[in-house]
Amino acid sequence: MTLEPFLRDFGRFLNGPGDLSVVAQLAVTHYQFETIHPFMDGNGRLGRLLITLMLCERQVLPLPLLYLSVYFEKHDNEYRDLMLDVSRRGAWVEWITFFAKGVGEQARDAVQRLLDLWRGYRQRVQDAGQPAFVLTLVDRLFAAPAITITGAAKLMNVSFPTAQKYVESLESVGVLTEATGKARKRTYLAREILRLLDEPVATDEPTAET
Repeated sequence: MTLEPFLRDFGRFLNGPGDLSVVAQLAVTHYQFETIHPFMDGNGRLGRLLITLMLCERQVLPLPLLYLSVYFEKHDNEYRDLMLDVSRRGAWVEWITFFAKGVGEQARDAVQRLLDLWRGYRQRVQDAGQPAFVLTLVDRLFAAPAITITGAAKLMNVSFPTAQKYVESLESVGVLTEATGKARKRTYLAREILRLLDEPVATDEPTAET
């Protein structure tokens, strides 16, 4: 059986989801993609990435900073059972409810962790006696956790050498890490932000004693 008609229907849904809320659109899209299973490998990763990209395309997020992988992995059996129930008996309400809960949990947890990390970064900068301009860079990293010296210079409207000094000051206090290994055109990453976004959501559930 060819996948072409299924992919054609999938594309039509993406371009015209009707009156569904954004979360419902995402839930239906993820189910459809995983059910079609268009590739030999990597469908799960691509299906989860599609959620984040759609949030950006629908202008819900300015940048791809929300990932549901850890929620799906944490509730893997329920995740699989609910999608199977959609296929078997059209249990859309249960699936969309589960999906929406994951979006809410991951978003709330990510926001709190990001706020804590943001406060910690600003404290590091202040403790190191860095100029206030450096705090502008810190704030910008929480919109996009990667930056170049040229980008920093444009952001702060300063010269390249001044921007380099500020970026390197963040590197010295562990906020940024140079990622390319190049002598020129370097890119710096806020790895703690990226790592935080891919961690499991916090839970108040009791853990089993060992």
